[in-house]
Amino acid sequence: MSFFIDSIISVNSSLKEWAENTLNCNKVFFLNNFPSLSNLEKKTFLKGIDGKRIVHLAAFRAQKDHETLIEAFSLSLEKNKDWTLHLVGNMNKDAYAYKILDLIEAKGLKKHIFVYGSQLDIKHILSQATIGVLSSKSEGLPIALLEYGLAKLPVVITNVGECSKVVENGESGIVVEKENSTAFATALEMYISDKDKRESFGEMHYNNVQKNIPSRVLLVN
Repeated sequence: MSFFIDSIISVNSSLKEWAENTLNCNKVFFLNNFPSLSNLEKKTFLKGIDGKRIVHLAAFRAQKDHETLIEAFSLSLEKNKDWTLHLVGNMNKDAYAYKILDLIEAKGLKKHIFVYGSQLDIKHILSQATIGVLSSKSEGLPIALLEYGLAKLPVVITNVGECSKVVENGESGIVVEKENSTAFATALEMYISDKDKRESFGEMHYNNVQKNIPSRVLLVN
């Protein structure tokens, strides 16, 4: 089929390299995702206590690995009972979605983990959050990670796709290996216990997003 393709646009450098080496197409381009916090609606109000909210912007798909995130949050909750986790993203009525909902209930976390489905007022949602997280098993360059940057949120992410090219581990965020709930929980606890680190990492993440994607960022105050 690739003999009939004129051009290929890849969403990460690995896919670009694969296309160049595997497919029969001379025009292969790499285009990063870019964030836009232009929606000024204020429809979604997060539950929980101000200054103690963790947000996860991701559709309910197996690649996003909500299970590791929930396990990590459960571990951190043992010492931090008043923190909450907020899951925002498209949810189909499929086996994976029901599996995650059942996991939340089985762990007795319905008063600590809240599910909102797909929402458009991301700017407003992130303005209520304290920490941004992504627990993915695989990624390109997720828009959520860039949106966290625009909102100046400190982040915990997994070392997949292009994520570590945006986040400098230990300087503008914390990068952990995928499917490692213990490491993820440790990173969460470091932020929870250190407000100054949250603020400094969030500011640095904002600066990195502005520097690395300057021509595509749209932020409406």
